[in-house]
This record gives sequence, C-alpha cells and structure tokens, in this order.
Amino acid sequence: MGIALLALWSLVVGVAVLALTLYAIYGIERIPVALAVFQYFPQGLVTIAVGVLAVEVVTAYGLWTLSEWGRLLGIVFALISFGTGMLTLPIGFVGVLFSLATVWYLTEKKTRSLFRSAPRVARGP
Repeated sequence: MGIALLALWSLVVGVAVLALTLYAIYGIERIPVALAVFQYFPQGLVTIAVGVLAVEVVTAYGLWTLSEWGRLLGIVFALISFGTGMLTLPIGFVGVLFSLATVWYLTEKKTRSLFRSAPRVARGP
C-alpha cells in the first residue's frame, strides 16, 4: 500500500510542478525572484517543469512495477526534495519530514525486499 501511495505521490508532484509553473508564468505572469534568470526566457522554466513531470512519471512507473531502479529514483528524488526543503525552512518543514520518511521507507529491509532488479541476460561463451 505504501509503495502505491508513493507512486501516486510522484505523479501528483510532477503534475503540480508543471501546473504551478504554467500558472506562475501565464496566469499571474510572475516568476519568483529565486528563478529570475528565467525572466526573459520563461519557456526554459516550462521545459524544466515538463522534464520534472516526465521523470516523476518514470519514477512512479518504477515504483508501481516494483523495479529496483524505481526505488532508487524514489530515494534520489526524496533526497533532492530534502535539500530543497531545507533551503525553504520553515515553510519546507513538512516536505523535509516527508522526504526523510520516504528515504526511510524505501531503504527499510522489508520494503527493499519487495523490489527486484532487472533480470540478467545470459551471455554466450
């Protein structure tokens, strides 16, 4: 159940990043100061948001299919989220806690045993 929720959460995060980016650029026409470098090229920010969505979809698929690479991607993105959450404290406090819980859950022995590596292909002599 927890893995399915993490897969769903990956999809939600990817869609939210793209939706908020589009809203900021085309809805309220405001780019945050921290991303001022994109002021004259907002399409670059949209491209990055589409990339984040694509990677989150791939991560969700990997988690859903219990692939080891999906688990590793989940851990990597939780660590990235932890780092960005630390930069936005106190607002990012909940994100930091969620990231730590995700890393703990995906590295726990019982959860780790559910994931499988891709089958190895036998090679000729």
